[in-house]
Amino acid sequence: MPQPRNDAPCPCGSEDRFDACCGEVRMPPEARYTSADLEQALRLLSIESQKPEHAAWLDAAREEFWGEWAELRSALDEDDEDDADELEAHSLVLAAWVFLDRERTEGRSLAGDLLARRGEKLLPGVRNALRTLEASYLKPYTVVRIEPGAGFVLEPFHGGARVWVSEATAGEIDEIGNVYFARVLRDARGGRVLYPDAFSFSYDWRDALAEFQSGARLAFETTGGALDERSLGKALVPEYHHLWCTWLHGEGDDAEGGEHDDGEFAELDPNELPCSSYRVHDAERLRAAIGSAEDFDPLAPDEEDFPVDAGEDAARWEWYSLELSDDGPSAWVWLVGERLEALALDAEVDVALRARLGELASGAIAHVSTRTGLEGSPDDESSARN
Repeated sequence: MPQPRNDAPCPCGSEDRFDACCGEVRMPPEARYTSADLEQALRLLSIESQKPEHAAWLDAAREEFWGEWAELRSALDEDDEDDADELEAHSLVLAAWVFLDRERTEGRSLAGDLLARRGEKLLPGVRNALRTLEASYLKPYTVVRIEPGAGFVLEPFHGGARVWVSEATAGEIDEIGNVYFARVLRDARGGRVLYPDAFSFSYDWRDALAEFQSGARLAFETTGGALDERSLGKALVPEYHHLWCTWLHGEGDDAEGGEHDDGEFAELDPNELPCSSYRVHDAERLRAAIGSAEDFDPLAPDEEDFPVDAGEDAARWEWYSLELSDDGPSAWVWLVGERLEALALDAEVDVALRARLGELASGAIAHVSTRTGLEGSPDDESSARN
């Protein structure tokens, strides 16, 4: 899919024109810079960080960044392609934090310190690039829409305006509902891009990340620290990184990349799973949207992964399975009459499914309720409203 036209509605869903929202905007003179300016700014930061007077500070930064996962760095084999890619990802996050976030002197980062000491002597474009980088910070987003070959729509984790970024700058985003930590910048041409230190968690880590951030904010408040989002985002990078290492390599139910271990559906009790009800306003548009979506697969009642016994009503139910991970179906939806029901593996999948249905069939359905288990048939009005 090509880049959206300037006069087309913005893919982020704001209803504004693309060129007035997430598209390229004309940058004011005090913010303009070129790609060469950005490269030079990063080169200056790299040179600055290697000066002898920064050695102790840099060693402390590395120790704080890796924390209990210090042995992981030496365990990753640069000759192994997968390990080399992961090591590069860690290195990008570390470099961005050291250059742009970690306090160097008097509340300023290395970039801020460089601007304070040499800013007036730098070329305007290089100075503007440094200012843009220094103002940035890692922010958690939820992936709410994927346009294959074009870009992605990200929604701030704690609410706010959605943003659309091109696929070329977004790294590996392959699942709706994932949490994506990223710095969203305006590039040299005024378009929204992601700085390359972005990294993601699977959707089943949403609650843990939300709980962590709430605790971190409370800790900042207790110690009198700044509570603005930028300060919090810059201060928490090492903790985000430790959580990311846990997601990638930790032990427990969500180890090995945090993926669900779905197993056989027969091992799960549908009456203990979250089941959401929707009122259908436009059945034809809903069928067309689901039918054309690659992540929805139609099911027949006699198929092996058909989740419940529909009995005599099976013939008039339209069933679909939805894969939100590579491990097989994560949720099931069925349409009957003016109702749509959705059964998910857990609450996090239910949230991701709700976002996917909203993105796919906005206006065609309305969420009514979420309950635990299959209480009554899908066309039972009373059960749907409980």
